[in-house]
Amino acid sequence: MTLVVFRLQTLQRWDVKPPSYVYEPNRSKGIAQVSRYVNAIGGKIGGLYIKGSSFEIGDYKVQYSNMNNGLIVYSFKKKQPDEVPVPVPAPETEKDDNYVYVPQYQPAQEIQFWGTVAAVLIVGGTIAEDVITGGGGIADDAASFYLAYRLMFGL
Repeated sequence: MTLVVFRLQTLQRWDVKPPSYVYEPNRSKGIAQVSRYVNAIGGKIGGLYIKGSSFEIGDYKVQYSNMNNGLIVYSFKKKQPDEVPVPVPAPETEKDDNYVYVPQYQPAQEIQFWGTVAAVLIVGGTIAEDVITGGGGIADDAASFYLAYRLMFGL
């Protein structure tokens, strides 16, 4: 699966890659892949329009850099946990005879993170598909966006 960033106004195209694409031989492979896409659909290799930056999502800090050769390289690190005070529950004074404990499912933060990453990839891929097919792939957009929504906000 390839994540593609496409700027319609200038027909610039970038591929989003992991950190190994900063170095050879992966850098050359990534640049060649971008070149093949550009030659197939027209346009040009992405330049400096996208600036490098960072953001936080869940327990992770994500950084990305535009390599100015059609590649955007990302990395992510788990943030150091903040010290959170542990609440001490008040003791029960009286227990009801009909008391039933029903546990609530809370997905692990790592699952939430990867669900969000998958949702972003699905939305990006759906938009790229629509651009590449000239709107021909619009029939499956509702299902793709619904799946992305469920991945981000719970299954």
